[in-house]
Amino acid sequence: LATHEFATGAATPDQPFPPARNPWMPDRQPGGSSSGSGAAVSAGFCAGAMGSDTSGSIRNPAGWCAISGLKPTYGLLSRRGVFPLAPSFDTVGPMAWTAEDCALMLDVLAGHDPDDSDTKPFAAADFSTIAKEDFPIAPRFAFMRTPVWDKADPETQRAFEQLAGKLGDACVQAELPAEFAEGWKVHRTIMFAEMAHNLGEIADRGSDMISKVLRELIDEGRKIGAVQYQDALAEARAIADSLAGYFQHCNAILTPAARGAAPKSLAATGDPVFCSLWTL
Repeated sequence: LATHEFATGAATPDQPFPPARNPWMPDRQPGGSSSGSGAAVSAGFCAGAMGSDTSGSIRNPAGWCAISGLKPTYGLLSRRGVFPLAPSFDTVGPMAWTAEDCALMLDVLAGHDPDDSDTKPFAAADFSTIAKEDFPIAPRFAFMRTPVWDKADPETQRAFEQLAGKLGDACVQAELPAEFAEGWKVHRTIMFAEMAHNLGEIADRGSDMISKVLRELIDEGRKIGAVQYQDALAEARAIADSLAGYFQHCNAILTPAARGAAPKSLAATGDPVFCSLWTL
């Protein structure tokens, strides 16, 4: 399982092992930072694996490796043993061949853990049973292009528009309010400030072993002031609250996990622009 430096999505140039490759086309990127998990499941080495997701690190490799990946509700699964990157967003979740297999993994993993204060005491659902049930009513979907739709490849845009068309009356096209355009900046502010807090001392101690990319991210995080960080947290809550209203009219949102097909590059894990907003 070739890893990325602190799950930031950048492989260190002098790492002593080769990068993970996409099992379908080995010259292409498998996505990340949960690259090895996505590639191993997709290649049939295992039936399921765990991924971590702070910006898109489960959804991105699941999409490019053609498997099912689930970033679950924040706090549903314990992060005990996972090194913190940005705890406001850090989430772990299953990656498997099918959604039903992800449900099997959730049955084992979901629940309260006193060692992770963001998990809450509750009775976890029977996910496997739910996954097998027929819908009690016909589901309705909201197709959301989001304010970054122009970053999607033309093939991606066509595929999603065709899917929305095939769903017919079961799918409505929904636009996000203008304030959602700030979501990517808000996510970056929170993530980088928390990265600087959690990784700064490590980077200072081992500066000769830390990549230039990570040092630059930490430096950016250190420039974020306390008021700016608190403002971002408040704005994140406001954006999430306004999104809740959509679920009075639909059961799920359709939107891409990546710009398009896996790129022919193993140097970086791709742009998480289609995942960051939903993390926020």
